[in-house]
Amino acid sequence: MIHQPVQDLLEIIRLTESVSAQVHGVYDNDTIFKIVTDQFASSKRYIASVLLLTDDGSCLSLHESSIGNRVIGAMEKAAGVFKENYIIELNKSTIFSQVVKDGRTVQATASDILRELLPKPLTSVLVKILGVGEQPSILTPLHTGGNTIGVLALSAPTLAEYLTPSVQNLAHHISMALELADEYSQRESAESALRKNEERFRFLVENSSNGIAILDPNGSILCESPANHWLLGYEPGESPGITMLDNIHPNDQTRLSQTFIELLDKPGHTISDIFRVRHKSGSWHLLEVTATNLLGEPSVCGVVVNFRDITDRKQAEEAQRRSESYLRTIIENMPDVIVIVNAEGTILYRSPSAKYLFGYASDEPIDKNALDFIHPDDALQVMQIFAEVVRIPGYTVSIEFRIQHKDGSWRTVELLGKNLLDDPVVEGVVLYFRDITEHKGAEEALRVSEAKLRTLFNEANDGIVYADTFGTILDMNLKMEEIFGYTREQVIGKNFTALPFVDSQTMEHLVKSFAESMESGLTQMLTFELVREGGGRVHVEVNVGLIGNEDSTYNTLVIIRDISERRHAEDESSRRKHLEELDKLRAAFLASVSHELRTPLTSIKGFASTLTQSDIQWDPETQRDFLLTIEHEADVLTRIVEDLVDMSKLEAGVMKMHHGQASIYTILKQLRDQMSDIIDTQRLQIEIPQDLPAIYVDQIRIGQILANLVQNAAFYSDEGTRITLSAARMDDQILVTVADKGIGIPTEHLDKVFDRFYRLESGVKRRRGGTGLGLAICKGIVEGHGGNIWVDSELGVGSKFSFSLPIAANFEHLNDIDYFVNGKNEGFYRQKNSGNKQNKKFRRDLTPNRVGLS
Repeated sequence: MIHQPVQDLLEIIRLTESVSAQVHGVYDNDTIFKIVTDQFASSKRYIASVLLLTDDGSCLSLHESSIGNRVIGAMEKAAGVFKENYIIELNKSTIFSQVVKDGRTVQATASDILRELLPKPLTSVLVKILGVGEQPSILTPLHTGGNTIGVLALSAPTLAEYLTPSVQNLAHHISMALELADEYSQRESAESALRKNEERFRFLVENSSNGIAILDPNGSILCESPANHWLLGYEPGESPGITMLDNIHPNDQTRLSQTFIELLDKPGHTISDIFRVRHKSGSWHLLEVTATNLLGEPSVCGVVVNFRDITDRKQAEEAQRRSESYLRTIIENMPDVIVIVNAEGTILYRSPSAKYLFGYASDEPIDKNALDFIHPDDALQVMQIFAEVVRIPGYTVSIEFRIQHKDGSWRTVELLGKNLLDDPVVEGVVLYFRDITEHKGAEEALRVSEAKLRTLFNEANDGIVYADTFGTILDMNLKMEEIFGYTREQVIGKNFTALPFVDSQTMEHLVKSFAESMESGLTQMLTFELVREGGGRVHVEVNVGLIGNEDSTYNTLVIIRDISERRHAEDESSRRKHLEELDKLRAAFLASVSHELRTPLTSIKGFASTLTQSDIQWDPETQRDFLLTIEHEADVLTRIVEDLVDMSKLEAGVMKMHHGQASIYTILKQLRDQMSDIIDTQRLQIEIPQDLPAIYVDQIRIGQILANLVQNAAFYSDEGTRITLSAARMDDQILVTVADKGIGIPTEHLDKVFDRFYRLESGVKRRRGGTGLGLAICKGIVEGHGGNIWVDSELGVGSKFSFSLPIAANFEHLNDIDYFVNGKNEGFYRQKNSGNKQNKKFRRDLTPNRVGLS
């Protein structure tokens, strides 16, 4: 019978051997430790723990233990420390330091071990929790690679001294398993790294923008990267059998062959060159090629060729070269001066044009600081600004000052400076100089000129207004305030059409003239009456001219002259002249009237005296002839008196018109007896339709006009000459015309034939009696009816007198109105039976409407 202690010893030995067998073939350290602790935990009798050294080798920490989680939790709670923080400092340990530092296997009680692992006050508590008391434990080192990495602790309740070889053997097997796991892990890492490197290399080759190829000694391609094809413009699989070597430019093939032969003679040698290759598009691309002779390298056995398309780079370099050349040419030929100085003002660079500004040739050394060129009066300000520029990177400033030329003269310059001290390309302050000496002189001359012009503008004796294209007033001088009555503040900025200085009709004319001036570019002269601010009128003479702007637009310059005094003098002169003409006309009228009155009166007097002589007995026929002559001369006197009365009524505005509806045809029938002598001596042709619309007129006065015009035509025409009296409708008017084939009227007399007392005697074979008032009366009567009268004539061909009258439909509402006319293009009307005797005035537009007249 075997004693229980021996049986326990055999059991634990078998357990250690079983654990030793299970850890072999496991390639993960944590799994190995887990197998050890789990196996001892399953025995429910032994406690196995693994403690590992920290990275610095100064401490041991509890890595794995067969103590259950419940117990571990109780220990953590009791100790107030987590398992991961159970640390044994070797320099403070007496037990574990022997195992780790000396490599010994030792026995120690559980309480001793806990005292080194945990704070002392907690040791007795944990001993009771674990129930281990003074139970012995075997501590033996764990190794890998000949180095101690930790400690295996195994409790041995009985026969611990006999169990030590088994624990050591277990530790040995664990150490061997750990070494195998480390070796496996390292091999796996190496293989994984190799695979990753191969994948990276393959990825780099397949995705590289550079082409890669390996050539044999004959130049044949052994292998190549995908980029080889798309560098030539082909998609994958699109160019079977086409290689870079097949597309080398003919002019580069010889050089490529020679280079390749030379490379084959030099193992390990590398050459670089640039060749032209035909792209799929047919264009030639530049390839930069690097080839290395690796024929002697077993893993390669070929010439490795790397190449890349540098067409874009070469083009960019060429473009940059041209750009730099272009910029250099601009800088060297630009009139402005570029100077680069350091923070102290020392000149680092100056453009060639600096010789014109400073007087120094581009290759001539300058022993002056840039600040030494500044005029003494400007130096302080410029130096302060320069200090500010230097202090602030990127700061830009613009300033004007004077600098000294080499010949001692002073030049005014405009400077633009920028701090580029931090720019690695420039590393300085860039100064752009522009010589504005002449410009400043011109500015000063312009300022003086403008001052003179402003003085002339303000002191001019004429008013001056400056306006833009749209008529907005931009400026005006002081004289204009005097003429206009408005201040500059009231006028400037307003459009001239918004100012009430003329009536609407005159404003319409001014706007039209302004537009014509803008369109034609010609100066316009206008004269009108201007209404001053607050009332009062001024006669002005206006010149409208254009002033061109730089943008091809125009502004308007209006010069206004007050001609009120001159106009007054002209009016006075005109009035005197008019009075003189009236005196002449009155004298001529009196002479004519006295002559016209004397002639019939003489006849009447003579024939009457003859008839009353007692010593002569006249036969009845003679008496009748004398009495008829007296009657005719009395009619002449009556006609003269009637003309005078009618003219007087016209001028006084008291000629009364008895209007009624009538037609030209009926009026003419009433005149047949009056014009019978004309019909007998002349060929009077009447062309008057009977269906003409009615007119609203004084029939006697219109008959008076017809008779007068026909008699005039007969008087100024030879006997038997045809006279035509016609009438027709023209729109809303009746047009009446009397045409003859007589002597005609000279052009210079056409505008006088309707004047009072005017008589045309030149070319008339027989003098006609009369006062010269007939046509003037006709004009007054026609205009009193709201019509117009005019004449067309050609000397030696004949004349055509025409007048127009409104159709009756336009005046039906005026049946109860009496008209009075004054022969001055004005009329008065008075309402019948209204009790209102106030005259109301009207005015007609007398511009002849000659539409359709020949």
